[in-house]
Amino acid sequence: MQQNRLTWMIGGPQGSGINASAEVFAKACSRAGLRVYANIEYHSNIMGKHSFYRVRVGDEDVRSYRDHTDILVALDHETLAGDVDHRRWTTHYGHLHEVNEGGGVIYDSDIGYEPPADRTDLRFFAVPFMEIIKAALDEIGKGDQARRYEVMKNTVALGASLALCEYPFDLVAEVIVGQFKGKRSEIGQLNVRAARLAFDHVRDHFDAAGFPYRLQPGPDHKARILANAYEIITLAKLRAGDAVQPY
Repeated sequence: MQQNRLTWMIGGPQGSGINASAEVFAKACSRAGLRVYANIEYHSNIMGKHSFYRVRVGDEDVRSYRDHTDILVALDHETLAGDVDHRRWTTHYGHLHEVNEGGGVIYDSDIGYEPPADRTDLRFFAVPFMEIIKAALDEIGKGDQARRYEVMKNTVALGASLALCEYPFDLVAEVIVGQFKGKRSEIGQLNVRAARLAFDHVRDHFDAAGFPYRLQPGPDHKARILANAYEIITLAKLRAGDAVQPY
């Protein structure tokens, strides 16, 4: 069992909200006293192209990302198998080969993915993302509007991940609520509910007890600073007396 040394990766098309879910997870970990290093790889377009976000977490200093991951979350088929089936020239072969032995792969059951027979060292979790979103919307009388809320797949994926590594759900729910202020608070609560349903789905439908990668709050549970690289560089320049014009 590996405790508090975890790399989590989420992949999907740009515009699918992978940034939001990865940053919520990173904040929830840093506020619980864990060290975090995260990075995103993306194309220079607004929507459609494949992108992915890694979050490495530990209770000791973390100064870089790792190429391999313990949990891979796929919002689409390309994250798992690459683009060999729909591009004239293949640009990548997916991220399945980057999952560590014993790792977990969470994916949308609607994408039509069949786990490869030669990866018996991994655990695959097909989760009905849209079904869970619809269930959350049904509770507030909006079940017929599920397609309008498809972007919430990212939150469903995060909730499923928490159940797998046994990270306290309430710590993440607090961060999600904090992302939606004022008139958007109802959306925040809806996202929390969708994440909770996904969390419960994994616990109810899969045997996650033997999953070897676990994550818990840091020993002192003291919140830590989480900052983007450009913010740190700007602060360093100001401290050194340089004039800075960010853009």
